Amino acid sequence: MAPVSLLSLLPVFFATEYRPLLALAATMPSGAPATILQLVLLSCVNAVLYNVVHFMVIAATCAVTSTVLGMVKMVVLLLLSNTLLDEYHSLTPSMAVGMVLAMCGFCWYGVLKTKLVSSMHSNKNLTTSLSLTVPLLRKASCADSPKLKQRINVA
Repeated sequence: MAPVSLLSLLPVFFATEYRPLLALAATMPSGAPATILQLVLLSCVNAVLYNVVHFMVIAATCAVTSTVLGMVKMVVLLLLSNTLLDEYHSLTPSMAVGMVLAMCGFCWYGVLKTKLVSSMHSNKNLTTSLSLTVPLLRKASCADSPKLKQRINVA
């Protein structure tokens, strides 16, 4: 997806932003364009590392857990930006209620997943338990998770 985005946005960049960027670079002190380029490259490296970590999380858990973690990250970033940047005026009551409901949903998901895995693990007759719960796990998109299979001693 990234190469397609690059190829589709590059002509727009050259048509709209290239000349103003060159004019801005000409007015800057001698080391400033290099510093800006270093910051852009650092941002690119950061994005690549984030994607690698994201794929590692999916491989270790499952796609649903990765999505839940992404939503937790979003709520934490909203809270941190409001706290550290003193942007309390931008936090509306509906946003606060939404964040609280989202956090409750995250906790509920974690509790249900933990109960399901522990009940499957503690059950003496594992084959009966698996025949009843694997369809439920497949609906949750985590049935193929290697870590989950290892926890219930199926892998």
